[in-house]
Amino acid sequence: MWRQVFQGTLGLLGGTAQDFMKEMHTRLVYLDTELVPVPEKELAEISEYCGLPMERMKVSLEPLLASLIKAASQVPHE
Repeated sequence: MWRQVFQGTLGLLGGTAQDFMKEMHTRLVYLDTELVPVPEKELAEISEYCGLPMERMKVSLEPLLASLIKAASQVPHE
């Protein structure tokens, strides 16, 4: 899937991907919600392809849930 995005959609092939990504970014960040296993192999492939280090950050979904509950409470009910 990531290859389709980088190569097919963005047209970033080979060294072009690394040049572009390094010009715009210093690292890649994977947000780990702990809901699914971390796709270690894919993350390593993306990191190598982009030429950037991969950082894994554990995050909670509680702020998202709180925002959804707040938004739902503001919707008028018929």
